[in-house]
Amino acid sequence: MRAAVCVLGCLFAATSFADSVICQGHLRNQSIDGNVVVHQKCILDNVKIAGNIEVKAQGSLTLKRSQVAGNVHAGDDFGGLNLVENHIQGNLEIFSGHKAELIRNQVAGAIDIQNNIGKLVLKHNQSQSLSCIHNRIAPIGSHNQATHKHEQCRDL
Repeated sequence: MRAAVCVLGCLFAATSFADSVICQGHLRNQSIDGNVVVHQKCILDNVKIAGNIEVKAQGSLTLKRSQVAGNVHAGDDFGGLNLVENHIQGNLEIFSGHKAELIRNQVAGAIDIQNNIGKLVLKHNQSQSLSCIHNRIAPIGSHNQATHKHEQCRDL
């Protein structure tokens, strides 16, 4: 049992600062009562997050089969995003970063994708609004459902 706890602790380095968890590794089947901040590589699988997720410069996030009560924000030269089958209660904001892949996510608010330089793939997502503006490479994908689609996302 002690070895299993060490393995989980070693894979997910969590430090709490005023209700924020710094993610640097892998966390599965857990709940986080607060926000998550990503500076490096972070993998969250089947996780419930009571707050927001913020991906910082050079950070990369894989978020699978998870629930986020707040917003997901990636900006400031983030490395990459891979979001698959998540429920996000707030907005999903992807600004000034590299690549992103969004597959089968349900976003209660808006998906806003601006000023990115890498490949952007959006398939089977649902949101109130889907906006893609000033991305170096136009996003690709299909079967996205949104009440309003704007600019580069109009035909997705």
